Amino acid sequence: MVILTGGEPGLWIDRALVDTLHHAGKYVCVETNGTCVLPDNLDWVTCSPKQGTVLKVQRMDEVKVVYLGQDVSAYLNLPAKHFFLQPCSCRNTDEVIGYIKRNPQWRLSLQTHKLVNIP
Repeated sequence: MVILTGGEPGLWIDRALVDTLHHAGKYVCVETNGTCVLPDNLDWVTCSPKQGTVLKVQRMDEVKVVYLGQDVSAYLNLPAKHFFLQPCSCRNTDEVIGYIKRNPQWRLSLQTHKLVNIP
């Protein structure tokens, strides 16, 4: 498995790169903010949209939102199968867990390296 991340990987990945990785036997994933058109031959797309941006990504398998107390209900309308809320630098983990308990369509995403104090 190869996970392409950024900056914003949509600025530099293309169909040829993904094809090359597939020919090497890799399952190709991308983590994007959704503001760029992506090649259509990716195996998995994680979209972490930022408030106020226009999404150009045509397909996503999961949505991951950093939760700051904002209304996240509109994200459930995105064409994804999985929806994750992530605490902001582990500062509001209890708030995020509470929100998920009240809104079970969301699941918890944690940045483990931050939990164990790895920058």
